[in-house]
Amino acid sequence: MNNSFILEGNLVKEPETKLVGTKTVIKFTIAENNRVKDANGNWVDGEANFYDMNFWTEKPDFWLKRLGKGVGVICRGFMKQDRWEKDGVKNSKINFTATEINAKWLP
Repeated sequence: MNNSFILEGNLVKEPETKLVGTKTVIKFTIAENNRVKDANGNWVDGEANFYDMNFWTEKPDFWLKRLGKGVGVICRGFMKQDRWEKDGVKNSKINFTATEINAKWLP
């Protein structure tokens, strides 16, 4: 698959949903950070990165019961860079569409 990704992180807030025809898109943001060594050689959390995800499903209730703030996930899917110009300034954003989600289930 071209432009594919695998990202692991934790949801930073409750997911949002939007109905489009017969499918629902679940939108959520995950945060991840790499562990790095500090000046003393101790492992510490590095700078956090945030990724906005879109996940299309016909079973939103199933996923909304399992996805919530703080839940760890591994997402696999594809990404696409959107580009636009506004007031003479060029902008871009990478959109992540998850096609698979593995989540640590809530208790």
